[in-house]
Amino acid sequence: MAEPFLNAATTFLVIDVERTIEWYERVLGFEVATSMRGHGPGQDDDVDDEHEHTGPVVFAIIQRGDVAVMLATTTEAVRPNRDFPGASEAIDLYVWMAEPQDVADLHDLCERRGVPAVRPLGETFYDMVEFAIADCDGRMIVFGA
Repeated sequence: MAEPFLNAATTFLVIDVERTIEWYERVLGFEVATSMRGHGPGQDDDVDDEHEHTGPVVFAIIQRGDVAVMLATTTEAVRPNRDFPGASEAIDLYVWMAEPQDVADLHDLCERRGVPAVRPLGETFYDMVEFAIADCDGRMIVFGA
């Protein structure tokens, strides 16, 4: 019997979906798979749900390869996992890559794009080559192979 689970995506709550999209596109090469706009001035679904929403983007799915991240608007302050008490080094997203050289190449690309590692490139005690960056909202993303 084939495995019924096909893939998964995490959801990041963000203050500004469009700003976050731009960061993931520029730094990591993600592309927008889908997006939805919210209400524009004078739009109200309770009055007329036929409007094409013209407000800011309030939800998006961004993707690179098989890695997808859903972005949804919040009005609350964004808190990366590592900011919670007792969550030392808690990451927000782990991305498995094909080869250690791919990890090293991405590390170098991030540095050239002005995104320094928050955890340096290196081999772990569990035989992975990894590094971590913080995204535009401070979330820790670890890349490894």
